[in-house]
Amino acid sequence: MDFEYSEEQQLIRRSVAELMSDYDREYWRIHDIDHEFPWSFWTDAARAGWVSMTLPEADGGSDSSLQDAAIMLKQMAESNAGLVPVLPIARTMFVGEVLANYTNERQRELFLEDIVTGESIPAFAITEPGAGFDALRMKTRATETDSGWELNGEKVFISGADIADHVLVVARTASRDEANPSRGISLFMVPTDADGVTITPIDKVAIRTETTTQFFLDDVEVAADHLIGERGRGWYHVLDLLNVERITLSAGLAGAAELAIKLASEYAAEREVFDRPIGKNQAIQLPLAEAKVNSTGAWLQVLRAADIYDRDGSDVGIAANSAKVATSNAAYEAANHGMQTFGGWSVTEEYDINRLWRDARFFQIGPVSNELAKTFIAERELGLPKSY
Repeated sequence: MDFEYSEEQQLIRRSVAELMSDYDREYWRIHDIDHEFPWSFWTDAARAGWVSMTLPEADGGSDSSLQDAAIMLKQMAESNAGLVPVLPIARTMFVGEVLANYTNERQRELFLEDIVTGESIPAFAITEPGAGFDALRMKTRATETDSGWELNGEKVFISGADIADHVLVVARTASRDEANPSRGISLFMVPTDADGVTITPIDKVAIRTETTTQFFLDDVEVAADHLIGERGRGWYHVLDLLNVERITLSAGLAGAAELAIKLASEYAAEREVFDRPIGKNQAIQLPLAEAKVNSTGAWLQVLRAADIYDRDGSDVGIAANSAKVATSNAAYEAANHGMQTFGGWSVTEEYDINRLWRDARFFQIGPVSNELAKTFIAERELGLPKSY
């Protein structure tokens, strides 16, 4: 196996680094403090084609490999940004893939064109208050009408719904079949300005540049062509592509780990206590060295998962979940050691390590918890009984 990047991948790294040089840590810090989406960055990234690079050329994307996208996202995260741009880009690629795979030409004109150009950032709504990670317990219902569909229900922890034009909503179009609960689920593109849609922000301490919301649907009517893919098979349309989300987020986490290690190491080299730099102390050195070892190993898992997906996509679930667990742990451990290195300054807004710490901690919980990811690995890789 060749661990060297290709010339094209080296060019991706250099090009992304050049773009990111226009956005220093203060830019990301201010947007985090003010809870503001980084629109100027998004415009530049979209213009450069980074936000839709995996989408088909026929639809305006670059048709790049997922491994190329992972390299891009890692470079973006480690170049001062941390995890801020990763969620909206990962979501754009994931929702864009669903639309590219399961829509007709008219629907791609309606929903995909503006996503590819970055003019519209999609949101994705699957989680519900009463179901949590047991998504097949969803109660949001879509009922067929003479003119299309009527949706009723509530979604929660929906990122970016307040800035989206459309939300890809997962809803039941048939009653739950206990023998096969994944049947009878369908996908709908719901306009955020539709009558009956209510979007309520949720206060949170992580990823503060992007609003997390509750998303209510009260007799929301959508046209027939807002049904995406085959009626009743929405779960199968989404399931494999959730691995795209896991792998792209993992790439950002690997980059965030590298950024945390860099910030902590630079501070340790210059901060003097007892007439010596604190970086001479093994209590500082060893945790940061261990974080570097773990970060490097986690990144290799991302590259492996992306390679499996790019080759044929089959059986990528174990690799994708393994990469998510490894990178979220690596990013949090690196930021946590960074917090200890910075000492009292770590909790001030002047330094950026606490932003990386907060954001990395979130990704041990979502979009799938590490515990649930590990149960998947235990069942599929180790042959242990299903525990949920």
